Amino acid sequence: MIAPALPSDESSRLEALHGYEILDTASEEVFERITTMAARLFDVPIAVISLVDTNRQWFKSCYGLDADQTDRKVAFCAHAILSPKTLVVPDARLDIRFANNPLVTGEPHIRFYAGALLRTQDGRNIGTLCLIDHRPRSFSAGQQAHLEDMAQITMHQIELRLVAQKLVEAKQALRQAHDELETRVAERTVELARVNRALQDEMLERKQAEKMLLVLNQSHVNES
Repeated sequence: MIAPALPSDESSRLEALHGYEILDTASEEVFERITTMAARLFDVPIAVISLVDTNRQWFKSCYGLDADQTDRKVAFCAHAILSPKTLVVPDARLDIRFANNPLVTGEPHIRFYAGALLRTQDGRNIGTLCLIDHRPRSFSAGQQAHLEDMAQITMHQIELRLVAQKLVEAKQALRQAHDELETRVAERTVELARVNRALQDEMLERKQAEKMLLVLNQSHVNES
């Protein structure tokens, strides 16, 4: 087995991946549909949306495999992100990179693998939409093109997910700002009402004092 190297843009790649805020999130129907469709379309037992993190590959959706992540060192997808093209492994046991890989010699007994890149708009390979079979098989240029189309659709959904999430956060922030403004206005209104009452009380006291002074002055005049 040959462990995958790190991409030359690893730091920027990880920054892009983490920026999508998708790692370790719950399953979502749109991604479940993609892997289910991929498995049925290509007639494979396993289809995965894999995101290659610092030390692991994490599965946003996984059809036919009871796992949510594996170590990056044994990840086929960690090899796939090193190339600008779809990685196709017709028979893993005949490939020096994977022949002794524990995912080949043990569960899930990978023999065939095809991984189309999940590439960001600025060219960062954050993962793959991949197909896995327990037996060797060929993969035509037409099939590869279809898988790449599905990978682009998957990436588009990841982008849309982030936009939707940011919109929700913006609405929440706007609502919070609105509520805080209403609170401040209410507090200011109460304060102004208190000050107004105090001024009215002071004016009333002054008027009463003026009346009393007039009465005293008039009394003094009468006595004179």
